[in-house]
Amino acid sequence: MMELNSLTEEDLEILAKLRAMDEIEKLVFMTGFRALKSRQIDAEQFQAWTAERLDRHRAGESLSIADLQIPGATPVA
Repeated sequence: MMELNSLTEEDLEILAKLRAMDEIEKLVFMTGFRALKSRQIDAEQFQAWTAERLDRHRAGESLSIADLQIPGATPVA
């Protein structure tokens, strides 16, 4: 695990943004990130998939379980 004193300003900024997310935003992000990490999607697909769902959630739309599925990816449990 990375020690806090070895984090860059960019690392700290990313952590602050993650902490500021609500539970649905974290679920969307982590589902996309898991698919990216396992190479089921690429960075461009991750950005598009995540942004579309975060935008919908932030606009007040309720997301369903189906909205959180990525074809071929394992959902975050």
